[in-house]
Amino acid sequence: MIFKTISIQNFGLFCGSHEFDLEPRTKYHKTSPIILFGGKNGAGKTTFLEAILLCLYGKNALNSRMSNQDYSKYIAGRIHRPRGGGGVKLKNASIQLAFSYAKFGEQHLYTVKRAWKKSDSVKDEIEEQLTLEENGEELFETEQVQEFLNDLVPIGVSQLFFFDGEKIQNLAEEESGNILAESVKSMLSLDIIEQLKSDLTTYSNRQKKKAQDGKTEKHLKDIEKRQFALDEQLSDLRQDRAQIEAHLQRVTAKIEEAETEFAVAGGKYAERREEFKSQHTSLQTQIEQFKSRIREECARLFPFSLVPELCEQLTQQVQGENEVQKWHIVKDVAQTRWQDIKENLNNGILKPSIAEKENLIDQIGSMIIEAFQPPEDFETIKLLHNFSQNEGAQLTNWAKSGAPASRDVVIEMTRQLEKALTELEKVETNLQRIPDDDAIAPHIKKMNDLNQALGSLNTKSDRIERDIRQHERQLNETNREYQKVLDELSLEEDLDHRLKLINGVQGVLGEYFNQLAQTKVRKLEHAVAQCFDLLCRKSDMIRRIKIDSQKFSVTLYDRQDQAIPKKQLSAGEKQIYAISMLWALAQTSGRPLPVIIDTPLGRLDSDHRRNLIECYFSQASHQVIILSTDTEIDQKYIEALNPFISHAYHLQYNPETESSTASEGYFWKHREADNETQQDQALLGSLQPA
Repeated sequence: MIFKTISIQNFGLFCGSHEFDLEPRTKYHKTSPIILFGGKNGAGKTTFLEAILLCLYGKNALNSRMSNQDYSKYIAGRIHRPRGGGGVKLKNASIQLAFSYAKFGEQHLYTVKRAWKKSDSVKDEIEEQLTLEENGEELFETEQVQEFLNDLVPIGVSQLFFFDGEKIQNLAEEESGNILAESVKSMLSLDIIEQLKSDLTTYSNRQKKKAQDGKTEKHLKDIEKRQFALDEQLSDLRQDRAQIEAHLQRVTAKIEEAETEFAVAGGKYAERREEFKSQHTSLQTQIEQFKSRIREECARLFPFSLVPELCEQLTQQVQGENEVQKWHIVKDVAQTRWQDIKENLNNGILKPSIAEKENLIDQIGSMIIEAFQPPEDFETIKLLHNFSQNEGAQLTNWAKSGAPASRDVVIEMTRQLEKALTELEKVETNLQRIPDDDAIAPHIKKMNDLNQALGSLNTKSDRIERDIRQHERQLNETNREYQKVLDELSLEEDLDHRLKLINGVQGVLGEYFNQLAQTKVRKLEHAVAQCFDLLCRKSDMIRRIKIDSQKFSVTLYDRQDQAIPKKQLSAGEKQIYAISMLWALAQTSGRPLPVIIDTPLGRLDSDHRRNLIECYFSQASHQVIILSTDTEIDQKYIEALNPFISHAYHLQYNPETESSTASEGYFWKHREADNETQQDQALLGSLQPA
């Protein structure tokens, strides 16, 4: 099967008629399988996928148990509502899908169209029309058309080929195997076998009832009424749960948007207002302390550290002056004491003649005075300061030890001051970024309102879950009671024979189910392991995969054949596992169908993204439609994917018209074209005569 074109009219975000060419084109002398749709969140990518599913399956694309009334209400809400249309309301919408399909070895062109029209009298009442053409000729009635489409691409099988990020996430996180079981059963049509077994059980029970008396029959009818009532209540509760979950997802998305808007408006800075103020005060105090300490050191010994050479000269000068002063003191004392010595000499210590005695005394005096003369080096030392011995020692100690210590203190205080000033500048910048309370008040109110709504929805969801569990317990008890009554009945011989045949058939069906499941599961295990090894950046991380053919639980084994709990995988590896499982299921199904993937790269790192782009997208199918944002497949990845891209569409949402438009090309192609146009216009302008 190959999707040729799809036409969307007045559906979802698309106003008017929009037609997309989906057929892969020839590029580089070969057919390129990928058709790339680029659009930011809310531009219509999910609407595109929903349109294909609704066109093929109608109500069943949403929920097989959805009532016609709820389906009509849903479709009425999906018909585009134009903005600024002067009160004009659109009443019609349609989706038309053309595809080729080989039947009996011959290609046929099919065109399926599903159109809706609002009722003029009853609110939210929708009239639906479904048509199918084969090679231009209309086929079947509406019910037969839907049966044909269901047989052509069963809705269970479509989930293996048309999926979004939520499908990948659910398969990645589930531990029970229920989702995988549904996919395998749909792929192998095992659900038909299960339905046949269920129908045989129903037939058997009905036959048992025929053999009962009126009282037993009445008892069985009462139980059946209770079963029916519980089934209806459970169905309603599950629908309510689905609606609540959808509403929860919408509210959660709005909360994320509101938080982003709050952050953009400076709300994150406003939340830290008091913290920033406290930091500002603390830093100012520290800065003053550092400055004060620096001033103190500058008033004490720090200036000495600025002139180390002068300090050295001063030390030498002071030491020299101290020595000179010592000699002068000794000299003065010697001169004073010489008078006493001279007097003693004159009084009789010396006995020569008077002339000789005076001459000898003068010689002795000269010798004493000369002995106490300072060295010749001291003649160059001038007495400048006249410090005392203690003052000179103190000054010398300051110059040698105190000044370097003071310098180290000033350097450390200066470093701390610069650091504090830098931090203060950052804090003042953050304080300036804080918006006024009036500016962020609407954002806060919006987030509070949304969180209150989320809390209310969670409360409702919890209550519904409790009710569902309670009803399920009651239904199980009722079913056991029903089976017990049937088992106690006395059956006729003919009925016993038929029941034995039914039991035999059910046994054969069960054995067939098990053998078929085991055969396909073995192939699936091998295919999943190959796909995972191809896509995972950790080569040979998973050696093999074991799938229980009864419970469909999955066990992963590493290179040492040791079981790996799936919860040990990273978020990206779980995503790769889920994509590998979907890819392997599609391969094992043997159905040549197109693949549609909506935003598949959200939780993957760069290595896993590249593996997915290089190894999966180009090989997933003969036709691959990718719906991506500019952050998933960006300029770096578009280059790797380009050889396999047939063509691309760019979806853009216009908030003024509240609608989306499409044009060929991807995000950056348009930007490059705009830049080239501007450059051409500038060049032409420069060539105009002045």
